[in-house]
Amino acid sequence: MDYIKELDVALNFIEMNLESELHLDLISSQVNISPYHFHRIFKAVIHETVMEYVRSRRLSEAWSELCRTDHRIIDVALKYQFETQQSFTRAFKSFFGVTPAVARKKQSIGKTSGRPAFSVKVLEHIRDADRTEPQIVFMPTIKLIGVPKYIDLKTNLEKSLATKAWNEVMKKSSANRTQKAEKDIWCSEIPR
Repeated sequence: MDYIKELDVALNFIEMNLESELHLDLISSQVNISPYHFHRIFKAVIHETVMEYVRSRRLSEAWSELCRTDHRIIDVALKYQFETQQSFTRAFKSFFGVTPAVARKKQSIGKTSGRPAFSVKVLEHIRDADRTEPQIVFMPTIKLIGVPKYIDLKTNLEKSLATKAWNEVMKKSSANRTQKAEKDIWCSEIPR
């Protein structure tokens, strides 16, 4: 089944109701798809969960309103369904990197303003891009050389072991140019 038109309807419903209580069941009921399947489809196409999308749109609209009006921050928070000014400020700062008060002083719109351009045509393009068949390309063989060594991240950060191991490989590989093979260096050909 092609869900592009249903997603467009759902996105429009979200936009029209950003100031109202929204939840997955209500949004999915607008397009007659079970909440479970709607959530999966939405995430696959939009690359955010339904409620992450709703939250980001509400925060974007809140930033826009803070820049355009002199409404109190608590009033804007309540308008966009945040229960307290503290929860709004925390979410706002997490999303935009600044507090609402600082955003108001900057007088510029944050990450997004208005509904993202998810037209039916764009959604169809996303759907078709997901159907692209993989292309198998044959490449020439490459040679790899290395020293078998286990290095955990913490120890490497403290002692720069990866750099020392690389220098060891370089020394032994240059010595290997004159000698045939050394026991502690491995060499492998990997077809590409």
